[in-house]
Amino acid sequence: MDDTWRSSIRTLSMVFGMILAAFVVGAGPQGTPPLGPLVFSDVVTGGAMILAVAVATGAAVVAFRFGDGGGGLFAFGIVLWAAGRHLAPTVDRFFVPTTAGLLWDGLVLSAAIFGVSAVLTKVTGPACRPEPPDEGASDRLAVGWLAMLVALPIAHLATVTNDPGQAAGGAALGGVAAGLAGRLAAPHVSPFRLMLALVPIGVLGRAVVGPALIDAEAWRLGAGPGLLATLPMDWAGAGVAGFALGAVWARGFLKPTPTGQNVASDAVSG
Repeated sequence: MDDTWRSSIRTLSMVFGMILAAFVVGAGPQGTPPLGPLVFSDVVTGGAMILAVAVATGAAVVAFRFGDGGGGLFAFGIVLWAAGRHLAPTVDRFFVPTTAGLLWDGLVLSAAIFGVSAVLTKVTGPACRPEPPDEGASDRLAVGWLAMLVALPIAHLATVTNDPGQAAGGAALGGVAAGLAGRLAAPHVSPFRLMLALVPIGVLGRAVVGPALIDAEAWRLGAGPGLLATLPMDWAGAGVAGFALGAVWARGFLKPTPTGQNVASDAVSG
């Protein structure tokens, strides 16, 4: 099969997945209150989002089959983002979520991402395989996770209005930064393993860092919501899609050494 057909199949899988996921979550009658703001705010929202995760997984499997690991991760994230668009608006995101609710959402979505990565690896082989595989490099995983914390200031600065799309955009830009920084800091660690820290980092930002940077009164007076607008679903959807782009982008800064290992290029390492 030539590249044109493979690219067309990948694109169609994402478009169809986005439409189906958005329909599953937002298919209520006209005037129906939005679901959420958390994925597990209630049984209806939780059930709808479980179906959306299943749809996103299917789109990612197709993208893997006819592309590569980066395309599969991007497909999963972008489809989940399409579903997350139908959650509650930013005003509810700001006031409603409790710390316990955020932690529960983050835990479940992280488990879902872990399960999806396991399924995709089993179905299609290792995704975004590091070059060489991470033999003896597991100690770099923590370094990669620490580097991914750069996602928080990026997301905070990028979320400047009360539009829900800003929350997703902030998470996406934060994901790009996390994918780039994490891959450069730990080039021999599988991006799947790095990605597992993305949602927990987002929960940390929303539950701990965000409230320290801005309060409700400042928000009412016109300050941007920053990290207070980004919820775990934003990181699991748009954030993962951004992470995939950042991880692929990092490949351009890596080069093989004479021993066959990838290291940061001179442009990055200085």
